[in-house]
Amino acid sequence: MGLANHPDVCAALEKGLRLYGAGSGASHLISGHSHAHEALEIALAKTQAAHIPECTAMYFSTGYMANLAAISALTIPWTVDDSVAIFSEELNHASLIDGVRLAKQQNKADSFVYAHNDIDGLEQLLKASSHSQKLIVTDGVFSMDGDL
Repeated sequence: MGLANHPDVCAALEKGLRLYGAGSGASHLISGHSHAHEALEIALAKTQAAHIPECTAMYFSTGYMANLAAISALTIPWTVDDSVAIFSEELNHASLIDGVRLAKQQNKADSFVYAHNDIDGLEQLLKASSHSQKLIVTDGVFSMDGDL
């Protein structure tokens, strides 16, 4: 997009530096949560509330951390009798793979890897699974080769 040196982007960056400094100085939990973060979360929640009124927003410093949290949260068993299976594409981004690993450890989920863009193979795995909860994890655009 060529915006890295655009005058408006540089001016906004300078303004942000003057208002908030060069970084949070600590994690979100300790002292890294500012009024700007709060305003962003509220604005995002209001945007989403038009579609899902009871929704709140949470943001992450990186997509990597968002993937870890999302996969972990989505694989918590609904009841004590539930079993969870994760079906992960073989060329997923490392953050998705680590999210699956975390879910296996935290939530005792089982994981199955299917071949790149092999929808038929995925369908066979899904049909063969007796798990009560199933999560398919895949990139939308694969980061290493650009495949969809």
